[in-house]
Amino acid sequence: MEISVAGQTYAFMLSLVFGVLIGVFYDIFRIIRIAFRHGRIVLFIEDLLFWSISAVLTFIFIFAVNSGEVRIYILIGILAG
Repeated sequence: MEISVAGQTYAFMLSLVFGVLIGVFYDIFRIIRIAFRHGRIVLFIEDLLFWSISAVLTFIFIFAVNSGEVRIYILIGILAG
């Protein structure tokens, strides 16, 4: 399916915003980590929880924005955000 340049730009901008939101989500986990010292097992579970939630949200985002088609500009936008 062809996507116009305007549609690609819009998807890229949305992916930048999504990347920022994932960063804020990670900062919340960091604040919790700094406020409460945890053992190694709890840190592992927190990391696993963060990456699992981030992966599911990224999948839902790509499906909603680009009908599930993974495009490099969307991945770059998420990483840049």
